[in-house]
Amino acid sequence: MFEIRKNFNNAKLHCESINGTLAMPKNATITRKITEMVLTKRDKVYRHQFYFGLQRQSLLEPWRWVDGSEAGTRLSIRGGTTRNGLYHNWHHPEPNNARGDEFCGSLFAGNGRWNDIFCDACLAFICEQRTQCTRPNLQHGVTTNMLAPDSYDIGTIITGFQCTDNGAQLVGAHSIQCVDGTWNATAPTCETRCPRPVAPSNMESPVELQDFYRVGASVRFLCVHAWDEGSGNAVIECQHDGTWTDNPTCVARCTVPNIPARSRIEITNNQQQLYEVDEEITFGCVDSNDEMSGPSQIRCQANRGWSHVVPTCLKRCRGPNPPEGLVLSSGGNVQEFYSVGVTITFQCSNANDEMQGLSSISCQRNGRWDTALPVCLKRCQRSGRFYYVGGRTPRYSCTNADDLLQGSAVSTCLEDRTWSSGVPSCAPRCRTPALPDGVHISSANSRDNFFLNGAQISFQCNDAHDVLVGENTLECTQDRTWDNSPPNCVRRCSPPAIPQHGRLIAGSQLKAIYDINEQVTFECIEITSRMDGSNTITCNANRTWTASPVCVERCPPILSITNGRVEQIRENNREVTHVRFICNLGYAVNGYSVVRCMLGNLWSDPSPTCDENDPCVSGPCVNGECTKVDGIAFNCTCRPNYSGRRCNTSEWICFVLLPNQNTHVVIRQ
Repeated sequence: MFEIRKNFNNAKLHCESINGTLAMPKNATITRKITEMVLTKRDKVYRHQFYFGLQRQSLLEPWRWVDGSEAGTRLSIRGGTTRNGLYHNWHHPEPNNARGDEFCGSLFAGNGRWNDIFCDACLAFICEQRTQCTRPNLQHGVTTNMLAPDSYDIGTIITGFQCTDNGAQLVGAHSIQCVDGTWNATAPTCETRCPRPVAPSNMESPVELQDFYRVGASVRFLCVHAWDEGSGNAVIECQHDGTWTDNPTCVARCTVPNIPARSRIEITNNQQQLYEVDEEITFGCVDSNDEMSGPSQIRCQANRGWSHVVPTCLKRCRGPNPPEGLVLSSGGNVQEFYSVGVTITFQCSNANDEMQGLSSISCQRNGRWDTALPVCLKRCQRSGRFYYVGGRTPRYSCTNADDLLQGSAVSTCLEDRTWSSGVPSCAPRCRTPALPDGVHISSANSRDNFFLNGAQISFQCNDAHDVLVGENTLECTQDRTWDNSPPNCVRRCSPPAIPQHGRLIAGSQLKAIYDINEQVTFECIEITSRMDGSNTITCNANRTWTASPVCVERCPPILSITNGRVEQIRENNREVTHVRFICNLGYAVNGYSVVRCMLGNLWSDPSPTCDENDPCVSGPCVNGECTKVDGIAFNCTCRPNYSGRRCNTSEWICFVLLPNQNTHVVIRQ
């Protein structure tokens, strides 16, 4: 006995390590010894329990000792006793498998009773040392094929005992087991006896039969049924060879069958009190309109019973007349008559109709149906629901409140199971999009709040000068959104007013429209005018221009001069402050070439003149006469022996005669 705590498998291994096993109390003697031993340890061990050598593999397997032999359970024997070699000492109400996996045995220290427990529990345990039994002593005539060694281990079971003499009967235990070094029973012996006789068919003994009979003993048999006829010797005797003398027999006969009252049936042939085997009786209905239930003929059998029960005659039910819309579930037409117990089932010919009443009726023994026929109420179906004739559907509405319900919102079920109107549909619609500032819907449907799928809307800017940026036309899509975002209006300015006495700077033209922050630059028409204010104006975000300048006139304009030209000189690119006079070629300025506009709107000096300039005054022709040509040009007429543009080249001609040649050479200097 070990107080240390282990689970079942580790406790088993511990016992095997000391050449033993977990204790196996296979009889009351061993149980008593173990109980006396563990009682002193009751308060010292966990749960007051010890493991011992009992377990099973599953809920469907029997309890077995650790040596493999089967142990008893409460289902096979009652506690503390043995039966067929199976001993147990279970505590009530064990084994109950309370936890669902209690497949190992434990022993209560207080009373030695057994308990089933889960095998992982850690408990104290009891081991037993192995001992052996000597070879059992068999009397003459007894043998077994299991005798071989001179000694047998604890738990060994010897079976298969037989008697070698024919007719000998084995008397005693059919198996013995080595328990605690001794056999639990004496080996059996053999003696000649007759076994319990088997009663002949349809015969019985007036006294209780024994399991065995000695030679010369007798048994009497009588027919079980008083109306049977016996044949042969009614008494049999046990013989020396262990057999019985021949059995008697009984000739079976059948009594007239009992015909129940009100069965409405009668025997139509061979009516008598007793019938030999294979004789037949024929039945008929008292009322020819009744229907017979069961075979019309029955036969007397060897077991004194009839081949069939007596038939009965039952009234029939007349076929019902189903109302309009009610038909047989099996198809076909209603029969004229139906037998008792027959059930017929109806259904509505239109699957949408509703049946009121039971769908099946059964024919009763009194010839009437057990319940009234059902009726079919016409119905219309829509959206998985049914409505009676005249019923109206709930008011339809679109799941999305923006959608347009197309069709009737309410429909009525008509007599022909059709609806007064079809199922409406919901057309998806788009809400009027949020419009940016300065934008409005210009299309014909501009007053609508919702637009159907596929509808288009167009946009315009509130101000005609603004520019629409983005898609001018949007279309409502199936998913209730617009195919694009509304456009924006970019603000612009109309053309600015030209200042009086002013104009756009040279090289620019007045446009029909101007973008925000776009600029226009002016200048005064009169070259002597002064511009008051900024000569550049800007288009503001509010579509207005910044302040325009004013042209203030100063000195009278000087626009031209005879035989020359006037050059206007501006100060800071704004107004003319000086005038420069430039004469044409051949003419010279007579007066001041530059005049200035002074305070008081007066020029500083009078305008000069461009006088003709004579080129011959300077004597350009050195050796000739000067003649004026086109105002600024001149020609020289040279004196003899002079040439060149200014007659400043001299020429001397010498003739040199060359021999035999009519030539001369000119020499110039």
